[in-house]
Amino acid sequence: MLYIGFIFLSLKLIGQSDEVLGYEDYIQMVRTHHPITFQMNLLDEKSDAYELKAKGGFDPSINFSLDNKTFDSKEYWQRIGGYLKVPIWLGPDIKLGYEDNTGDFLNMSELVPDLGLMSWGLSVPVGRGLFFDERRKVVEEAKVIRESNNIKKQQLFNKLMHGASKAYIEWQSNYARREILEESADIARQLYENTVQSFINGDKPAIDTIEALVNYRNRQQGLIQINQELLMSRQRLNNYLWMQGQVPLELEEEIVPDALNDNEWATMTQSIRLDPMSTITSNPQLQMFVLRERQLELDRRLAKENLKPVANVNFSLLTRGDNDNTFINYDFNDYKVGVDFYYPLFTRKERGQLKLTELSLQENSLEAKTATEMLENQILNLIAMEDNMGEQLSIIGENVGDYQELLNAEIEKFSIGESSVFLLNYREFSLLDIRVKQVDTVEKLLKNRLDLMLTTFSWNG
Repeated sequence: MLYIGFIFLSLKLIGQSDEVLGYEDYIQMVRTHHPITFQMNLLDEKSDAYELKAKGGFDPSINFSLDNKTFDSKEYWQRIGGYLKVPIWLGPDIKLGYEDNTGDFLNMSELVPDLGLMSWGLSVPVGRGLFFDERRKVVEEAKVIRESNNIKKQQLFNKLMHGASKAYIEWQSNYARREILEESADIARQLYENTVQSFINGDKPAIDTIEALVNYRNRQQGLIQINQELLMSRQRLNNYLWMQGQVPLELEEEIVPDALNDNEWATMTQSIRLDPMSTITSNPQLQMFVLRERQLELDRRLAKENLKPVANVNFSLLTRGDNDNTFINYDFNDYKVGVDFYYPLFTRKERGQLKLTELSLQENSLEAKTATEMLENQILNLIAMEDNMGEQLSIIGENVGDYQELLNAEIEKFSIGESSVFLLNYREFSLLDIRVKQVDTVEKLLKNRLDLMLTTFSWNG
């Protein structure tokens, strides 16, 4: 309750005496405190974790082994060995090793100087892995994953802003409808009371009082229904109101929205309408297809690399410690050279993987084209719908003025006894219906603009 009180106190400090929660204040509260805002930060942490994991493929490593055998008071052998391996980006591994073997039953190849034998060398892939390998692929993948998570963040934020804005529009619209129905119910009540008084005075028949009472009850019923819809829309709005992503907040009943305005977001959608197809590339869904293609290209590159034979050349210079242990001697004639070679004769596994990757690339390309076409059609439909609703609003606005004049004329005729309660109710109902329809159309127009913005526009966090 402390947090709720703080939020509403801040609303009162805005300087609006009727405690209006304006759209800008509301949406700023959503973007700052909603749990999704905090969830988006987790994607950054995931990107960092993927990058850390990828760099681990190039971490230096230490290998150490000790093998000792003693039997029947004889030291068969003691073998001590180890090396430091340092991978580098270009493919080779640098190896720094040490070997010290003693004992009575060593193989000749295991004999080393008294102070042991040190080695300095390289392991160079001359076939598979020279230009590309799994380690480098994972590092490049981490970059793609970071970009993908950034797009996911934008998608989450876009949907949050889109949903929160729609909830606010529904709250505005239901509040506007309730004001219309409250006014209508008040008029119906006054008409009923006047009709009863006229009946008492002998100016109106009893049937007019019944008709006026039925009309008043209908207005009350409509008011009860819109109050329920307003309550539900306020509760949907509450789903977006949080404090620090932890404490859910609720609007108090005296908090009201801004007046419904059909010019909201008109400037943004107008810029989209000028060149809708050029803005489509910013759609996160299409950007994900681009990143998916980059990911598959890395897979294909590795698959092609795996078609090459495994051939590693290992070369090490051997050095020994001086007998007085003052410095290390080395001779370029002391070295070890070796070659490792492996190649599957049919390469069915490698060729199959390459084929699967190429098929996935084709599939991704076709899906991207389909999604682009559907998105283009959706944008054109949304623009056409906005034009249509704009024309409807223009006509409805003119009709509201005409119906108001007809009602005013009917009220004047009724006051001098030249009209009936039935005609007066009919005029009032017609005006009520067109005013509610005006609110409905504005609500649809604003929601349509939000849908258009969702497909071609990214909200700023």
